[in-house]
Amino acid sequence: MGAQVIAFSEKTGVEMFAIGNHILGIQGHPEYTKDILFNLIDRLLNSNSIENDFAEKAKLGLEIAEPDKKCWEKICRNFLKRRQYFSLFSDQI
Repeated sequence: MGAQVIAFSEKTGVEMFAIGNHILGIQGHPEYTKDILFNLIDRLLNSNSIENDFAEKAKLGLEIAEPDKKCWEKICRNFLKRRQYFSLFSDQI
């Protein structure tokens, strides 16, 4: 059984995928909070891995739209509920 792409972007061809009702793959880090991301930006800036202008734009973007942890939780819970539902009836399918 092949994987089904359920989310993608211009930068990443596969952001999320599912294989049947058993596997959900997520590209990225839905567990990241705003504080974690600010810390990561500062570390990259201090190690000269990114330019100051880029860091400031990234921080501004975080101020405008904080990562939506609740949305990720809902997506994962719905997938797991669907899996549980199908596992109850798998012998009938």
